[in-house]
Amino acid sequence: MFHIGYFKHTIAILQCICKRCARVMVMGDDRAAFLRKMRNPRTEVLQRAAQLKKLNEKCKRTKICPHCGEANGTRPHTSLSREKLGRLSPARDWVGSSSSESPADKARPSSSTRALLRALRDSM
Repeated sequence: MFHIGYFKHTIAILQCICKRCARVMVMGDDRAAFLRKMRNPRTEVLQRAAQLKKLNEKCKRTKICPHCGEANGTRPHTSLSREKLGRLSPARDWVGSSSSESPADKARPSSSTRALLRALRDSM
């Protein structure tokens, strides 16, 4: 859950971070220059905001993480049909309706949940 007042800033931060290795999507000299400017105690608030905006723009343009090589950015949404996914009832599948099930059986995903995960993996 996100507070609506911080949503814009949260999105900006997430756009600057690699989804795989969680590092900032800037490498080498650019990273050092941004850090030096942001750590300077004499930098004004408006200058910091402008630097953060530049960093965000640079990170948004970076499509491949310079650290791990993973492709980043927005991913296309795919529509999955009901036939492909099967019956969906994750709340009942995870909790279980029978009291005779052991805790280990309740924690194990059901066949419909596994089918959903397989379908999502295959569609990407």
